[in-house]
Amino acid sequence: MYNLNGKVALVTGGARDIGRQTSIKLASLGSAVCINYFDNPEDANETMKMITENDGKAMIVQGDMTKQEDIQELLVNALRILAVKYTLWLILPGDWWQEKPWKKWMESFGIS
Repeated sequence: MYNLNGKVALVTGGARDIGRQTSIKLASLGSAVCINYFDNPEDANETMKMITENDGKAMIVQGDMTKQEDIQELLVNALRILAVKYTLWLILPGDWWQEKPWKKWMESFGIS
């Protein structure tokens, strides 16, 4: 089986249905999971509870993945997981992603 210790997974739609199962599976393999949900915080909380009850690490981020601002917030929160997990100190201004045009910013993370 795969070992995802030290990895961070972003699961859009990760609060229910197939996304929930994906979130739980990734956590069971050692990944810290950033659970994204659109409109049902109860489902997101339940998914996080399922993960943390089994000694997994997870956080919840609400957002509409069709909106640029929500995508940015999801990515910022994933960086926060990395910063805490590896005890790194990232000192970034609150609008650090706006310093580059959106397309360039996404390319810098290898996202197309």
